Amino acid sequence: MIDRCTIATSSHVSCARTRSPNGWGRRHLWRLVAGFCVPLVLFDCASDSARPSSESVGETKQAFSVSDIEKYLPPEIRDIIDFAGGVIGTFTLISTVVSVVTKVLTFAHILRADPDANAQRFAALTQHLDAIAGSLSWQISEMAREQRLADETAAVISAGEILESTGGPVDINSPTALQSLTALTESEEPSAFQRLFNDAVTNGDGVWKNNQRDRPEIVNGLVYDWRVGVPALLMLTSMRLNVLGAIDPNFANNRRFTDELMGHRGVLKDHYQKMWDGVRCALTHNFNVDHTLIRVVSCADIYTGLSGHASFTSNWPEDSIQASLNDLNASNVMDDIQRSIRYQMPFFAMQRMIDQL
Repeated sequence: MIDRCTIATSSHVSCARTRSPNGWGRRHLWRLVAGFCVPLVLFDCASDSARPSSESVGETKQAFSVSDIEKYLPPEIRDIIDFAGGVIGTFTLISTVVSVVTKVLTFAHILRADPDANAQRFAALTQHLDAIAGSLSWQISEMAREQRLADETAAVISAGEILESTGGPVDINSPTALQSLTALTESEEPSAFQRLFNDAVTNGDGVWKNNQRDRPEIVNGLVYDWRVGVPALLMLTSMRLNVLGAIDPNFANNRRFTDELMGHRGVLKDHYQKMWDGVRCALTHNFNVDHTLIRVVSCADIYTGLSGHASFTSNWPEDSIQASLNDLNASNVMDDIQRSIRYQMPFFAMQRMIDQL
């Protein structure tokens, strides 16, 4: 039986801001299961300002710091994804041509009133990432990314103006339609998701790299990182749908753009799977001269460094039954950490977009 345990679950996992159906909030509880201190992360509608403080259960102590989660997943990512989700949501319950046109015109007016708003969101995101990671070097320049966003924004505004001035649909071969498509397809290119390799910027909780060997694939000095490319992809895809609505307000029913939409859907699914598979975990056993055994479980998003770990100390030697039980419980905690990391990532927003396409 384990006689003591130390949970060092990184705040990258435990103290992220996570949205509950009624607002921001979370509760952190612990329970003792077969000698293991098992973290239970429950989400409620507590105020966002209600930060968990250090708490102890028996000999177990957990410290929280919200700054770490924001280091690896800056809040600007949430802002961008929420905006894109709001745009895609306008098409979810639409069934008539008139309502589609109304939504397209409304969104065009919003962009016309503040055409630089989304560019400012991305500028804030890249600045935040650079500030905390020592200036990440992305394969495509910030200027190129801003130009794609500006082109897509201009296309949506132009489509709205054409609808207002002519009362008819936008020509599928018009400069407006082609500019919109080009901006989105360029944002789907692999270069939009790559940066120069720098091992130190994914150190995370400082434990996971000592506990597992999995690392991002390095190709020509570049590695995958979804933190700017995926939010941009969601944003531009949602805007492209508005242009398609201006070309054919009935496209959701007549499936006129099925081939194009399936292409965008496939790109999103590929990133979804890559990100999902990028959350890796490991369980290691460390034997000490004082006849104790330390089990260390760790999980990390290998592309960003978002990570967490827990350690458990037991007497050694263990009989086979107790060893199996202890390994099982450690594995259960590892599963909890892995789920918590994935909960912070934009899988829900990506799945919503995939389903819409």
